[in-house]
Amino acid sequence: HTLQVNPQAEIKDVKDPVKVPLNWLLILMWVAIAAVVLGAAILGWLRYKKNKAAKVVAAPKIILPAHVVALTALNELEKKQLWQKGMVKEYHSEITEIIRAYFERKFDLRALELTTTEVNLQLKEKSGATNIIDITNAFLNNADLVKFAKFKPENSVNEEMMKQALEIVNRTANYVAQEVTNA
Repeated sequence: HTLQVNPQAEIKDVKDPVKVPLNWLLILMWVAIAAVVLGAAILGWLRYKKNKAAKVVAAPKIILPAHVVALTALNELEKKQLWQKGMVKEYHSEITEIIRAYFERKFDLRALELTTTEVNLQLKEKSGATNIIDITNAFLNNADLVKFAKFKPENSVNEEMMKQALEIVNRTANYVAQEVTNA
């Protein structure tokens, strides 16, 4: 059986397209699924950000008191045994740097940038430093002789420098604690 075709006629589909009625229930279901997926994605992203921010929190920085830092540094310097190895100038430079850094933290002086005379003048203005003026003056002047005048001290002078440095720190260790309680 053949189908009769009219070549002059208009081309038509064998069957008309099927018209599907709009199903609102199906559309509502797809919208609900999309909302749930989007909500889950947003919730996951927020949790990720929260966890990431929690991990970034740095540990609190522990600030040691100035006298603890100075005593630790003096102990380390003593362990190096610089003057026993013939490095007297380096020993005196390091010990005075430790004490000057201690003055900077303890008394809020710019002691590393000041001369010995200027340090002594500024220490006289600090109420907690009045008991170390004489020992500090002798300590810094002895170190200046070694560092700048090429003085060669005896072993007893080198040992006395460490004793003086420890005494300076120990005499003023409670200075800031008293000042904080008054504030």
